Amino acid sequence: MGEVDPSAARHTEYVVTDTETWPAFREDEDFVSAAVAETGPRSADAAGRLAEMERLEGEALARRFQALDRQSEQLAAEQQRAFAARLDAAIAGELAELRRRREDCETRLAAWEAAERQRITAGVALEEQRFGERLMAQLAEFERQLGERAREQEAKLAGWWSEAERLAEQRMRGTLEDVEIR
Repeated sequence: MGEVDPSAARHTEYVVTDTETWPAFREDEDFVSAAVAETGPRSADAAGRLAEMERLEGEALARRFQALDRQSEQLAAEQQRAFAARLDAAIAGELAELRRRREDCETRLAAWEAAERQRITAGVALEEQRFGERLMAQLAEFERQLGERAREQEAKLAGWWSEAERLAEQRMRGTLEDVEIR
């Protein structure tokens, strides 16, 4: 293998920010320098270490993806809660507006009902007054006609009475004459 410049070695630190405690994995210059300097029988040992490092890096990466997944799920859940809260607030605002409009409509309806009741009451009172006036006019006409008929009947009755008195007087005279003659 070619020689690697130790100044070009990377300093990488993998730290899992998880609730579990994981050992930090760090590549440092000494490890890279030692791995590059070794050739020969120690290279198998270095290959094992590289394989272990790759496995540890894979596990750390998997844990980091799991942590990111949990964070994404938490963020999505928080966004859902925030959306639900905003939606609830919007619905509450709409309900408040609908309640206010309903109360306005109920107030207008009550005012209209009172005005209609007053108009109808005034109309009924006027109609009752006209009906009373018509009834009184009819009653006055009936009384006038009844008075005329009563006068006619009194005149007829007076005529009959005078005729009855005349007939009674005539019979009485006729009877007295019969009694005096005998």
